Amino acid sequence: MEPNVASSAMSLSLLARNVYCVCFADRDSLDILRGELALARERYFTGGCKTLRVGKREVIRGFEGKLQGKLSRRGFFWRKSAHNVTGTGNLLLEEAFDQKGGYLLVNRDFRNIIASRVFFNKALAWLKSEYYEPWDTQNARVIFKPVDSDDLVERFDWDAAKKRYRSTMLYPVPYLEGDAGQSLLNAQFGEPKLLVSTGEGMFCYCPKEEAQRRKEALADLRQGTLVILPAWEVKEGSLAAPGEPEGPDITFSSLEEYAHIQEPPVKELPAMEAPGEEAVPEEPAPQEEMEA
Repeated sequence: MEPNVASSAMSLSLLARNVYCVCFADRDSLDILRGELALARERYFTGGCKTLRVGKREVIRGFEGKLQGKLSRRGFFWRKSAHNVTGTGNLLLEEAFDQKGGYLLVNRDFRNIIASRVFFNKALAWLKSEYYEPWDTQNARVIFKPVDSDDLVERFDWDAAKKRYRSTMLYPVPYLEGDAGQSLLNAQFGEPKLLVSTGEGMFCYCPKEEAQRRKEALADLRQGTLVILPAWEVKEGSLAAPGEPEGPDITFSSLEEYAHIQEPPVKELPAMEAPGEEAVPEEPAPQEEMEA
């Protein structure tokens, strides 16, 4: 591959971009996308990679907690703890370690069991995320790694029976965080499993076919060809009363024609007969006064 082509392909990789947070929805809370580490990484990268210190006391699930962190070109320190936790005392929920070629962040649950590990290089670029089962902290159940030659993420699932990993390539789709349109897409395709927050915005990474369908639906949404209609009738700010006439039937057949309205047949009212003419009694002619 020629140098210019290789450089262009590499620039698409997440390895060469500022990744603020990686969220695996099956294990992580969506809150981490705007969590303390994600915000600290965003401030660090957008601030020219100048030394950034973080420190505060907080309440974590009802326990007193403390956060201390430092991000710099020379190191990565991060420690989040909960105090006086029953059975464990002081519990380290998030803890960073130095390792050869970079850093490792260990996340533990309230049972003091490793839930996940995140790997960074010396420049604090994201390298890999591993997720574990409580009963097996030796073999990661799921692993996510950015591909070094393209904007893809490779997912590895541990097959305990065959003692090996199955690989699936994931493709990026823009994620409309906090947008009603994203709720529509999620209603059609389900919640995406992997969300990545970057300097270019939020993306979900999906298998190839799903990613293609999501992109097509997103294009339709942006062009205004998708119509969002409720499956009930709203009148004057309240739901229609049961006794009120029903509106047209609404079906949702596809994204291309999300709301297809079928007009109900018009019922003709029977003709009303004109009322019969009633005989109007004639008034008696006024009698002349009798002469005295």
